[in-house]
Amino acid sequence: MIILPMEIVDQIMHNAAQILQSHPLGASSIALQSHRYRSVAHRETFSTVIFQQQPTALGKGDVHRIQELADLIAGSTRVPTLPGVDTFIASLSIRLSPYQGDYRSSIVTQSLTTIFDHLFREPVLLNTPVRRLVLTSSTWSNGKPLERSIRSMIETSYINSLHLEDSFYVPIGIILGSNVEDFNLNRSIIPDRNDPIKKCHSVSLKSLSITGGSVNKITFEDLTIAICGQNLLAPDTFSYLKKFTICVSSPALAVSVVNSTKVLETLILHDANRLFPSEASEKPAIEFRLLHFLKELNITYHRTIDNKNPQVSPVTFLGEKAPPLLETVTLNITIHSYLRAPFPPPADDLKAAVEERREISEWDRYLFSLAGFCRLKRIRVKLLVIRHVSLGGENWSDRGPSWDEAWCPYFMDAFPMCKEAYGDVLVAYSSSWYLVG
Repeated sequence: MIILPMEIVDQIMHNAAQILQSHPLGASSIALQSHRYRSVAHRETFSTVIFQQQPTALGKGDVHRIQELADLIAGSTRVPTLPGVDTFIASLSIRLSPYQGDYRSSIVTQSLTTIFDHLFREPVLLNTPVRRLVLTSSTWSNGKPLERSIRSMIETSYINSLHLEDSFYVPIGIILGSNVEDFNLNRSIIPDRNDPIKKCHSVSLKSLSITGGSVNKITFEDLTIAICGQNLLAPDTFSYLKKFTICVSSPALAVSVVNSTKVLETLILHDANRLFPSEASEKPAIEFRLLHFLKELNITYHRTIDNKNPQVSPVTFLGEKAPPLLETVTLNITIHSYLRAPFPPPADDLKAAVEERREISEWDRYLFSLAGFCRLKRIRVKLLVIRHVSLGGENWSDRGPSWDEAWCPYFMDAFPMCKEAYGDVLVAYSSSWYLVG
């Protein structure tokens, strides 16, 4: 009889657990081999649990799966000598709205409460760096058992990453007293300022993301209360924040948070054009020169070209002195421009694109020449040009968007000074067009 080395047996079981996840007896067959392989099977099957299916009028969505998981968790507690299924779940993603306030609530509320009352509470999960909870499309009410169970889990468990998506009237103190270090507010988020604030320790956030259409409904004071509770004057509100992502629909919020950080390493700004100065003499709102630990800067913005009324260069919003430790700059630029009949040849069209070429060349010159870019290593540029084409009576069927013949090679070869200075510079160019008029 051939006896395989334990390393090979472990790898076979590991692969089998992955392949047989969809088979009803796959994971259980592996689990029966030994307690050790039970852990292998459960880790592969339950480490990430997702209930994001939207129920239809006739279907029940994830109802059966939710009930099955609750039964597994409840059943495993009856065998104290074996680690329960809940000890293997390090990430839970669930769409809650289908199970709140309608006929399904009576079916699954108890199952969800069982799940929330057990998850993320075993110390063994501390060996997993990220313990994540994602709640989508949820409404909140302190008077309902399900919501109380969720809030208790967030506050008393080992969850360190909380994502709320499309959640309305989120209790403003939802993370107070918790272990959450990564807090994401995505899409439509509306804070509930009537939520009573308990006296508990503040939260040491390391990562904060605020994106979506309702960012302008969140104020700097909201964030301060969410992190520090009643102690609004806490000097260390954002002292631990290392990564900040925001869709700048509220420039004041973005500026206040960034300028309050002390150890920020990664800054991602969507719709950053809202922060661009309207005049060349205007001082930058964000004090980039004081971001002494910033290593990565990611800027996404869009501009509409007007050759008759040129706008202030976007590079001015970064100021005259760079963050000393900055290593990576990423630019995601969308330029809207107009092409009207009669259509010029591609080469002439490129020559006429004065503002487009000036904007890219200014970024090249700025990143190359600004004092303080001594640590810069990587530059990534993604340029999308959207042409709004006006036919003016011409027949478009005989033509195509031919400007790419000249535009693509030109912009792919952009940033010559940075390429010579830093080497690791990548430029990606793409275009699209729309008929107007």
